[in-house]
Amino acid sequence: RMERCCFPEGAEAMLHAVAAARTELKGPLGKGLADEEKFELLRALAESDLPEIVAREGTECAARVAVERIRELAAQHHQTPRGDLS
Repeated sequence: RMERCCFPEGAEAMLHAVAAARTELKGPLGKGLADEEKFELLRALAESDLPEIVAREGTECAARVAVERIRELAAQHHQTPRGDLS
């Protein structure tokens, strides 16, 4: 009941996808990244078209896409000078 009342439809699937990406950042991929940098990468992922992918393709597909994208975002971030998270 709480889920229906307080969270938009698809929130659980989105959380699953973002959690998969977060797990990637906990491993070697996230080495050298500050917690704030990891947060910003996850925020960028969550603000992308991931909700549409969840709705269109389902939870597991969205989780795979999230992992691929977080790898791409982290690689780009590692190539960006410190302090420029854009």
